[in-house]
Formats: sequence, structure tokens, C-alpha cells
Amino acid sequence: MTQRRIAIITGASGGLGRAFCEILADRAPELEFWLLGRSAARLEAVSTKAGSGVRCFALDFADPAWPRVWQAILEREHPDIAWLINNAGFGYLGDFSKEDAAQAGSMADVDFAAPIRMCALCLPYLKRGARILNVCSVAGLLPLPGMAVYSGAKAGLLRFSRALAEELKPRGISVTALCPYWIGDTGFIPALGDVRRPNLHGSLPAREAARLGIDGACRSKTIVTPGALATLCRLGTSLLPVSLLFQIRKWWRA
Repeated sequence: MTQRRIAIITGASGGLGRAFCEILADRAPELEFWLLGRSAARLEAVSTKAGSGVRCFALDFADPAWPRVWQAILEREHPDIAWLINNAGFGYLGDFSKEDAAQAGSMADVDFAAPIRMCALCLPYLKRGARILNVCSVAGLLPLPGMAVYSGAKAGLLRFSRALAEELKPRGISVTALCPYWIGDTGFIPALGDVRRPNLHGSLPAREAARLGIDGACRSKTIVTPGALATLCRLGTSLLPVSLLFQIRKWWRA
């Protein structure tokens, strides 16, 4: 019996993760989906959109034990991984000086260290033609005051993704960094933990951002900035000094 190829999606219980799952299930029904997230019940709800071949794994990337648990699963199953989508992450609005140290450390673990570890653990099971899609952010292009840890983590993940893409080219494995602007219909913004809310003018729906990310990954693009504002931010950071971009951002938020 031929082993089914696997699509692994972290942070799959809603928002972008759910959109990735639905789009890939429509395009590649032959795939088996492994959905990872903190809530088993929410993962099960998403699994109904991915056909018959779905497995759910309740893992919390803030738990130091998760790499050992996940490594054991991989060693037992020996999956043929076609897609690895590192989507799990969270953020908070607020000054770093007022942020709880444990919370800051957990954010760095989930947003930066966890996707790197996922890549390292899964890479032995990726063959030529496989694709890695790391969800970064425009915050990885432009540092965001009020989201210092999140910006730092996403910038690190973006740099890691670009370097890994070059390393894996000879093996025929593509790596894509998806850098969206705000996405309005996910749980990320309500969970930011501050009474202030970002300016959502020009934000994309999760399904559109996910579609553009998958399209870019299928074309082996190294960076995808979905939507006009994300693309404008990428262009601005390549042409203008960060100090000027900070002033533009203040005007935009006013």
C-alpha cells in the first residue's frame, strides 16, 4: 500500500490555519492532513473540512515538552511530508517595559523557536518537491513599537526562512516566508491584550492571505507579501530609513 503524503499545519484550530487546511484540501485531496494546535476540540471541528484523511495532535508550543513528544510521533510514523506550514503564533500590544517576563519568553518560544524546531524535526521526512511555508509578518520587515518581542521573533523567522531556502535549493525543497499585514478575521487581533486596536483599513481576510501564501509556495517564492499594504511595507523598508517609516506609521495610526 502506497503511503499517503502528509500536510502538517500548526496553529490549525482557526484563522489562517483553518484557511490553509481548507484550500489545500480542495486543491490536493490526495493529501493526509496532520493538524496541530492547543485545543483538540477545535482541531476536530476544522478536520471536518479536510476530507477523510485527517489526524489531530493537541500540542502546546509553549510547553517545553512538545519537541520530545513530536519527535516520538515522527519516529513512529515515518511520514512522507509534502507540506510543512508553520502558522502557530501569538502577540500582545504594549510597551516591553510593562510586559511580563514569562509572557515575553513564551512569545519568543512560540513565534520563533517553535517553527525552527519544527523544521529541524520534520526535515528528515521531506523529499524533493516538498514545501515549507513559515508564517512571518510585516512586523518582520518593519519593527513595531508596542510589539517589540513579536517583531523580533518574526524578523528572526524571516531571516531564518530566507537562509534555509538557499540551503535547501539543491535538495529541491522550497521555503517560503509569508509576511501579511493585519488579517481582520482571525483570533489574533482580539487576543492582542490591549484596549488599542490596529488600523485595519486594507487588511486581508484569512482565506485570501492563505491562498496567496500557498500560491507563492507552489511557485517556490522565498517571500510573499499578500495584499497591497504588505507589499508597500516591503517596498518601503527596502527604500526608506526606519526612522521615517516610524513617522509614517504614527500618521497612519492617528
